[in-house]
Amino acid sequence: MTEGDKLQLIHPPSPLKMKVGIGEFGAPPEASACAEPVIANLSDDYLTWAEEEMTKLQAAMAGLKAAKGNNKAEVEAIFQIAHAVKGQFRLSIDNRD
Repeated sequence: MTEGDKLQLIHPPSPLKMKVGIGEFGAPPEASACAEPVIANLSDDYLTWAEEEMTKLQAAMAGLKAAKGNNKAEVEAIFQIAHAVKGQFRLSIDNRD
């Protein structure tokens, strides 16, 4: 590199900032700065966490099959587990290297 060469500074995208937004109508910048490393660590543990959630999902499905009458609680439990897995999968994909 010679003295006349210009350096280019590259800012990688921040998935959290793109989704939440920063500033007046979004999260405060310091909240995003704290959350990014936590989310990155979650993606490392995703498969272990997902396996545990699948066990819970299987139990919830068995509960739904055994339920008599109003099964709203069982359906809600299945929805919550599936929704959490979907959300965590999305974070793990967004934060991969």
